[in-house]
Amino acid sequence: MRCLLVALLFMPLTAAALDDEVQFVGVGIYNHPKFDGSSAQHNDLIPQIQYLNRSWFVRTTEGILEGGLRWGIGQSAAVGVQAAYEDGPRGEHAGASLGVHAELEGKVGPAPISSVFRLRQFLSNGSGWEADARVNVGIHEGHGVAGAVYGQGTWANEKIFNNFYAVSNSGLLFTALGVWGGYTITPKWLMLFSAEGRRLGEAATPSPFVERRNGFYGSLGIAYRL
Repeated sequence: MRCLLVALLFMPLTAAALDDEVQFVGVGIYNHPKFDGSSAQHNDLIPQIQYLNRSWFVRTTEGILEGGLRWGIGQSAAVGVQAAYEDGPRGEHAGASLGVHAELEGKVGPAPISSVFRLRQFLSNGSGWEADARVNVGIHEGHGVAGAVYGQGTWANEKIFNNFYAVSNSGLLFTALGVWGGYTITPKWLMLFSAEGRRLGEAATPSPFVERRNGFYGSLGIAYRL
């Protein structure tokens, strides 16, 4: 059952790769370290979801399984509140969080750009907080394929570092660079894929649990267009 709960690390297919109008639900295989800093790789079965409207949303498309309310601001911005679910300390205990977020969309030349800024408070696992800044840039769309690259930084307070890594630090938890996308198999079916390199911040490196700073995360799945 735990393999269905590792939602925070889901395939990060975003609006820069597939437009927000593409709503889908599906399933995929996710290859990832047992936890950030582990040298052991795992394969898990994961859901892949994107449903958004002007009032509420459920998605795995911004790096975590989250759902909540959102309010548009003009044509290119939105703010919202969300509940999320993700892996806990060292991959052992899953946890929920509540938070707020802001989204921005735009273009640089022909390339679409979307960004998410998120602050979330955990309800268990030490009740710490994390902050995310994520930018997605579309790089290709044509012949049934849409693709994008992204970068993310995640920061955490001392409670997170204590509970996850047994160190009394705070600051940058990890940085990530990746590529993701989708292929239209039929008008109703999509193939989804992603690959990500992630690096732990220096604040976590003194931990006795950290075996390596760099990790690979990848997914391959299929989804039904709603």
